[in-house]
Amino acid sequence: MQTSTSPEPRLTPFVRFVLGHTLAYVPGFLWAAAYIPRAIAAELATLSGATDESAIRALMMREMIAPFALAFLVPHLLLIPWVRSSDGVRGRSLLLAGTALECFAALGYGAYAWATLLGS
Repeated sequence: MQTSTSPEPRLTPFVRFVLGHTLAYVPGFLWAAAYIPRAIAAELATLSGATDESAIRALMMREMIAPFALAFLVPHLLLIPWVRSSDGVRGRSLLLAGTALECFAALGYGAYAWATLLGS
């Protein structure tokens, strides 16, 4: 019995971009969640007197949008070599390793920030 060894299908650059773009939400969310304690500590006086939910929501969004945007941008920059390469192995490895490193950094900072906030 013969087995055909056809090459694996390659992902088109558009599919690679969509996968990388979707992956970029993970570190973005982790960094935004990690910055919640910083936002609370920085604006504790404002939050303690505020009872309006929209004011609190606006404050939190203002404090967390920059870390989310920066963390969201990094995987997109790491995505460029994968989208442009012909075989995609090296670019995919760079994207996955860089995004994993960014996620671990966010988890580490988030654990420290939440422990500091809850311990005080």
